[in-house]
Amino acid sequence: MLVAALWGVGCGALPYNDLTCQAFKVCYEQTGGTKGEFDPLHGPMGTCWTSTRAVADACTAQCTAKLTVLKQTLPDAGCEG
Repeated sequence: MLVAALWGVGCGALPYNDLTCQAFKVCYEQTGGTKGEFDPLHGPMGTCWTSTRAVADACTAQCTAKLTVLKQTLPDAGCEG
């Protein structure tokens, strides 16, 4: 499944307020991803939120890339962000 192929690195910023990652989460769930797969990395207590700023910045970049791919691959999914 496409969603599984996009999985890998978390995203976020400290504290949990990154709009790109929040948009990715909504899109991810709309396209078949589950909260249980998302939360360990991207959720409010995910590793991206509990690590360093450098990790959070890298995670945000990953969310941007993943959201772009989902929007391009599934343009009718209604993903925003």
